[in-house]
Amino acid sequence: MLILSDSPGSTGGNIASYSYASNGSVTYRGTTLGIQVNPGKVTIAANDPDSFFKEVSASTGFVNGSTTLGNGLYANWSVDLGGGGTTPPPTPTYGFVIDTADANSMKVWIHKTGTYSSGAGKAVGTIKAGQTVNWSTSNGYSGQLIAGTGAWPFTSAKLTFSSDVLGTAEHVSGYLSITNARTVTINTTGYGSSPAYMGGTFRLSPSTPPPYTGPTWHVRPTGDDGNDGSSSSKAFKTIAKAASVVNPGDTVYVGGGVYRDTTQFARGGTNTQPITFIADTTGAKTGSAGPVIIASQQHAQWAFTVNASFLTFKGFRFTGEEMTYVAASETSDANYPYGVNVSVPSGEVTFESCEFDSLCYGIHGTYSGIRVLSCNFHDNTNHSVISHYGGLQPENSVFTGQGHGPRSYRDHYMLIKNCRIAELSGWALLVAFEPYGNHKPFGTNTPTVQNCVIENNQNGLHLQRATNSDRIEFYSSPIKNVNSWELYIGDCDLDITPTWLGLWPISSTTKQNGILTWKSKLRVSGVTFEDYVGQAFYSRYDELTMSNCVSRRNGRGLDIYYPSQASVSNVQVTNNGNAETNGWGLHIWLNDESSATLTNCRINNNRNGAYMAGVTPANLQLANTTIENNLSYGVYFNRSQVTLNPTTLGGRWRIANNGHGVCSYYSNMLLDGITITGNTGWGALLHYGEARVRNCNFTGNGSGLKVYHNKFLEVSNCHFDDNEGQGLHLAANGMYHDYDEAQEEWRWFGTVNVATVRNCTMDRNNYGLYLERSVMGKLTIDDSPIRDNRGVGLYVQYGIFRFDPNTMRRMFRLEGNQNNIYAGNGAYIFEDLDIS
Repeated sequence: MLILSDSPGSTGGNIASYSYASNGSVTYRGTTLGIQVNPGKVTIAANDPDSFFKEVSASTGFVNGSTTLGNGLYANWSVDLGGGGTTPPPTPTYGFVIDTADANSMKVWIHKTGTYSSGAGKAVGTIKAGQTVNWSTSNGYSGQLIAGTGAWPFTSAKLTFSSDVLGTAEHVSGYLSITNARTVTINTTGYGSSPAYMGGTFRLSPSTPPPYTGPTWHVRPTGDDGNDGSSSSKAFKTIAKAASVVNPGDTVYVGGGVYRDTTQFARGGTNTQPITFIADTTGAKTGSAGPVIIASQQHAQWAFTVNASFLTFKGFRFTGEEMTYVAASETSDANYPYGVNVSVPSGEVTFESCEFDSLCYGIHGTYSGIRVLSCNFHDNTNHSVISHYGGLQPENSVFTGQGHGPRSYRDHYMLIKNCRIAELSGWALLVAFEPYGNHKPFGTNTPTVQNCVIENNQNGLHLQRATNSDRIEFYSSPIKNVNSWELYIGDCDLDITPTWLGLWPISSTTKQNGILTWKSKLRVSGVTFEDYVGQAFYSRYDELTMSNCVSRRNGRGLDIYYPSQASVSNVQVTNNGNAETNGWGLHIWLNDESSATLTNCRINNNRNGAYMAGVTPANLQLANTTIENNLSYGVYFNRSQVTLNPTTLGGRWRIANNGHGVCSYYSNMLLDGITITGNTGWGALLHYGEARVRNCNFTGNGSGLKVYHNKFLEVSNCHFDDNEGQGLHLAANGMYHDYDEAQEEWRWFGTVNVATVRNCTMDRNNYGLYLERSVMGKLTIDDSPIRDNRGVGLYVQYGIFRFDPNTMRRMFRLEGNQNNIYAGNGAYIFEDLDIS
């Protein structure tokens, strides 16, 4: 008995039964299926050649090892699906199932040419003979399964495919042959004079039949959107028109020319029936040869906006080179056109053999799967391709010139394979972890970079939102010869150790800059930063803990910029500095919302020691930290509030034997009761702020104290003696320099304060007192002798002074100097003097 039924799992149940005794027919869903019984063969066919059937099942029942059809079934039989229509039916999956119910069970999907399937899993067929053959095909298959051909004993089983067969075959006996005619033949061994009983087991995977091929549409610059688009002579004029009429499986050929309109894509395809837009550069389909250029004239707008899935774009050039710019000198993102924006939640879009250049963004995707095959990205000002919250898969593509390489932001899937990422002006590779949302068009994976050339880019690897467990799998893809920053860490929570750094295959012949961080929670321990031409480690807005680290032989040692909190302990910053970077060992910036502690640290033998901006007694604490033997500046304060006295200088600030000991700009400085000595340059330089220097000794330095155009200045009870150069250098003319917030510019301000020097000595220097750009009335000097200086006692430049018995007695007590007064480039009056 032959039983026809709906596919397994359906609710249709059995639809008809038929005896094998003679020919006949059954009716299934309004369609007559003709059944022919010939010796050894049963054929089921639809009388209506344009009909399609959903998984019709033909079953045979076996009794005592034989069938109602007799010995003919295993000897030679076939099942053919009738029909040859080309219009797809409304349901997504079509096919025909043959199912025998005995121990020799065989079940296989057979798709005749012109039928369609969304893919229902593996097709499995079993023919018992103790042999196994496995293979896979990238496309679908159609045709006949014939067990036994030719004359008795029918020892072969044959499968005929309509598409290429890929994969491998394994079998115990017999052999497998694959011919250029796309025919797979399984030859099995017979049992003497007996037939092979359809010997062998086979599996086809995946069972994806040939896709439905729908209509083709045509677009060319000389076309007309009033045409029907069915041929080159009836082509549309715009891509937008074609995008508005396509259906799953359709193909659109776009002729050569420049297309300047922006286009929105709202009609999509399916997994097995994508919609394909092809650049017809040869003109074979459209009659318009040449490159197909998408050159939108809309500033800061997308040339293509894709809101539909399963679209493929082949061979297009997306460019901003044809843009008429707002202004030739303007380089902001708003001045550039954008490429393609894709927003298809859980859907996917493919770009193949396309070029993206001179744009702000090449491809921008959100919640979507972005597949990039054999594309060329170059000279884009921002990201070449960026994907958010979906999947990114560039393969065999090139990223060069201006801008950044591929960026995967919180995607569920990233695979970059066989790509060249080189000579970029931005970051080579950007990855943000912590996948977001539930849109997984490509599934999930550990971000992977495989067989890529990544070299000679401005910056290397850019990481965001990483934790200790996050990884990128690199296979034969080192990041080589980075021209600036090797590694960026942003919004991360990490333990940075030598082991963790070893995860990232970054190397350069000449190391430029090391690690750049941003708003992260970092615990850095046991790391040696060394031999970078520029900056070794630059922390910005982090919560930073650093311990037992060394920074040495770099252009700049450590930079800590407005940390929420920084704790630095047992860190040595040494031998950093070169002329190009100005050679600081430590940079630290603080404000009212940030704080830092330095404990048991040494900042020594650098070109410059420590630069500190915005520090106050409340936000910076030092303990057992030494700043010494730095070639130029020891410690440099900018917009800070600092007190140096015997308690703080001994306990907090241990500053000794530098080029310049203490330097400040725009700061509020109090130096009280300390001795500054042993510096080869100035003991202290205090510029443009408020300076109070009391009860201090400046001795044995290159020069003593320089105070320059301060808003407020008081120097009292100090000794500026026995320095190689100048004892005390003053610039006081009632003006100070600062930034005008209202005018947004740097300028000079007037001050009502009068600079004062009282009860000081300036003895045994080369120059005792050096006055620069100072005027009487804005400077008062009382009871401060200038004695026994080797060069000039009083040296005045660009000043306005009156020298008479009163001023000489009150302000300038000159005794025993090699030369008493040098005055130049100013306005001076000498009156009633007896100089001997």
